[in-house]
Amino acid sequence: MKKAFFATGMLLLCSLAFFKARATHIYGGELLYTYISGNTYKVNLVMYGDCSGASFPGLDTAKPQVSLYNGFTNSGPPIILVKEAGYGQEVSPVCDKEAGNTSCKNPTNPLPGVMKYVYSKTVNISTPSAGWRFVFTGNMGGNALAGRSTAITNISGSNNGSIMYLEARLNNLNGHNSSPNYTSIPTPYFCINRPQQYNQGAVDPDNDSLSFSLTSALTGQTGTPTTIAYIPPYTATAPLAAAQNTFSYNAVNGQMGFTPDQVQSSLVVNKVEEYKNGVLVGSSMREMTFVVLNNCNNTPPQSGLDKAQITGGKHEGNNIVNVCQGTPFININIPITDPEGDAVNVDAPSIPTGSSLNVANNNTPTPTVIFSWNTSNIPLGTYNFYINYKDNGCPLTSNQTTAYTIRIVQPPSLTYEPVYGTGCYHKQFLHLKVTNGVLPYAVTIKRDGITISNHLDTTGIIKDSLVAGNYTAYITSPNLSECVTSFDFTVVDSGTYPVKPFFIPPHYCVNELAPALTVRTANDAILHWFTTEGTPLAVAPTFDTKQPQVFYWLVSQQYKVCESLTDTVKVYVHENPDVHILNQPEKLCMGDRIYLRAIGAESYHWEPQDKVDIGADSSYSSRVMEPTMYVLTSTNGYGCHDTDYVLYDQIEQCCRFFYPTAFTPNMDGKNDGFRVRMYGNPESYRLTIYNRWGQVVFTTDDPNKYWDGNFGGRSCDPGVYFYKVQGKCLTGHIEEAKGEISLLR
Repeated sequence: MKKAFFATGMLLLCSLAFFKARATHIYGGELLYTYISGNTYKVNLVMYGDCSGASFPGLDTAKPQVSLYNGFTNSGPPIILVKEAGYGQEVSPVCDKEAGNTSCKNPTNPLPGVMKYVYSKTVNISTPSAGWRFVFTGNMGGNALAGRSTAITNISGSNNGSIMYLEARLNNLNGHNSSPNYTSIPTPYFCINRPQQYNQGAVDPDNDSLSFSLTSALTGQTGTPTTIAYIPPYTATAPLAAAQNTFSYNAVNGQMGFTPDQVQSSLVVNKVEEYKNGVLVGSSMREMTFVVLNNCNNTPPQSGLDKAQITGGKHEGNNIVNVCQGTPFININIPITDPEGDAVNVDAPSIPTGSSLNVANNNTPTPTVIFSWNTSNIPLGTYNFYINYKDNGCPLTSNQTTAYTIRIVQPPSLTYEPVYGTGCYHKQFLHLKVTNGVLPYAVTIKRDGITISNHLDTTGIIKDSLVAGNYTAYITSPNLSECVTSFDFTVVDSGTYPVKPFFIPPHYCVNELAPALTVRTANDAILHWFTTEGTPLAVAPTFDTKQPQVFYWLVSQQYKVCESLTDTVKVYVHENPDVHILNQPEKLCMGDRIYLRAIGAESYHWEPQDKVDIGADSSYSSRVMEPTMYVLTSTNGYGCHDTDYVLYDQIEQCCRFFYPTAFTPNMDGKNDGFRVRMYGNPESYRLTIYNRWGQVVFTTDDPNKYWDGNFGGRSCDPGVYFYKVQGKCLTGHIEEAKGEISLLR
């Protein structure tokens, strides 16, 4: 048996609430309602009191007031609740032999004590509304208010005692409703550094769908509440100081798990919402203060589906078992262990209709829960049940409630949706949409018994690409292994053929031979020709090149059942270029260079090619040595041609030299230099000039260069100078001459 020591200082820690006018102690409360008949509802307010330091005279005689609102409009005078017979009732978490030593028996006793009080009253609600609200603002009757303790550690405003506010909502537009019954009794003492579980055991008498959440604590003296601020890092959804990664909350069944790592008095508010056919029909709240002690060592019994033996269903996690609709039988064996070897009493206050729950070895350290249910005709839905585990630790027992969820799931179904057609050539891109079942989905696609692809999907949309053919998809789920669904589907060739025909070439010239239209197709596709108005043509069109013009047609290609988009085919017949050579025939000396020029085209080609030079500036020239015909072929941008020619046939054997006798280098532009003038084109040439002493003052091999009367950068004196010429013309004539030249200034 466990032992614990409780110092008298704990009594101060557990002082959690007060009334104005006279002190009392409240751990928390819950506000519920129950449909009776006709327009009558019963309103219940449950309060849980801490016995430490008080004998609850206020709670015994209190007459709490609950207001009824339609939306935010007060519908009448307050509903005055009265205490039900048999309450207050002690629900202290102590072992049997210590039952007389709690603070409920004597406020000076060291063991904690908890009392439960239930107040109720019937009320008529005649008008249907979606916005009915039962509101408890902390008014306990007279001058008494249910105030929160200054010892709470996770909310702001505790030092001035914020007033408790609870609310329950009702939507009776489409019929009556009762809020859930809370089957677990909260005994809010927890030992530090011990794993803990908490659940309010909400069971709905109308079998509505329930949604669970942690919500903010409220306060206020009217029907418009104020949200209590939490002290960081605490929030409404993370209200406890717990070891890292140990806090969890399951919205499916309201299960909370945590390992507290600090001494604390933390306010926790649970909210339960009810849905009927997807419509919110009601909600209720339970507020409770969790007291974590550092002078107790009771570790709660350990249970959970992670170690259970399950047949007929699959454990998803979070104590949720998925069962495929129509499954004839589900059996769950849940082993229970107590870390300290205490005997554990197992109690299930509510289980699904038609199911059974038996406990083997109850009230021993190792009981086993055996849950059985014939689910073959159970409707789809989520079914929660709760098991209370109470050990006989002493002096404090551990009394915890664990939620278990049976989810009856419709087998997965699949629909096939082509996204893009095959075009008879590509694979078809498709979506296989999986609904129902449980995520993730494992999908295997087979063709002729051979696996084509495998998918593990978390979105409900399987994306794949498949060729035309017959397929079967098999859908399972790792969290719903009892359900296997197959779906046959066929991928057919469809859509627009993805390849347009390619037409070559599109350009012709006037009077060019017009070949048959050439269109490149793929995969032996069949061509379809149309006029520009879309009229089908029986055969491929033809065209002529008599004059410049543009021809238009439409063409598509068909492969299997798929046809491409039409493409416009244009055939251009272009005018040939009109080229003109600008050169005119003339007499030339043998070896003269001519520059060939023409207009009327974009590119030019001259013949004979071996006699035409192309300059750096793309100019064309030729040195004429003999009679020559130059032929020009010109091309425009579409490849159309034209020709022209010019003949140089008057070629003279020019070779004569002329010798001046004097020059005047005075820079007046007249006779400023001396050179030997020649008519014809030299093969070689050299001019040398001497002064009277035989000194060479000028020499050149270029017949076009002259002597300017200077030597060594200085002007030469006037007088007689001597020249010598050696040359040879292209005609073969050799010229050798000497003479005098006078320099005059």
